[in-house]
Amino acid sequence: MEQLHRIPVQRSEDKLIVPIQYELTAPALNALKERLFNQIQGQNYKGVAFDLSGLELIDAEELESLLQLMRTLKIVGLIPVLCGLSPGLTATIVGLDISFDALAVEADLKLALEYLSKL
Repeated sequence: MEQLHRIPVQRSEDKLIVPIQYELTAPALNALKERLFNQIQGQNYKGVAFDLSGLELIDAEELESLLQLMRTLKIVGLIPVLCGLSPGLTATIVGLDISFDALAVEADLKLALEYLSKL
C-alpha cells in the first residue's frame, strides 16, 4: 500500500485526530473511511478533528469527498471539526463556493480539540 493511503487516525482521550498531509486521492480517502469506521465501532468518541495544516491546496472533488465523510460521521453521532486551514487553502475553499452545511471549523488543532471538549 503506498504511503498516500496511510492517513493516520490518532486518539486523544475521547476524540480522534486525522492529520491530512497528502493529497486526498480516492484510495486514500477510502482507506481512511474504513479505518475510521473500524475504530469508532463500539467506542464512545465525541468527535473527529480533521487537521488540514499539512495541505497547501485541495481541489473541489477532494474537498467534497472530505465533507461527505464529515457529514457521514455527524449522522452516526460524532462531531466533525475541520481545522488548520492555511490562507491559500481558505481562499481555494471560498472560491469553490462549497457549502459546509453548518460543520464546525476552527483555526487550529488546539482550538478544535477545545471545541470538542466543551461538548
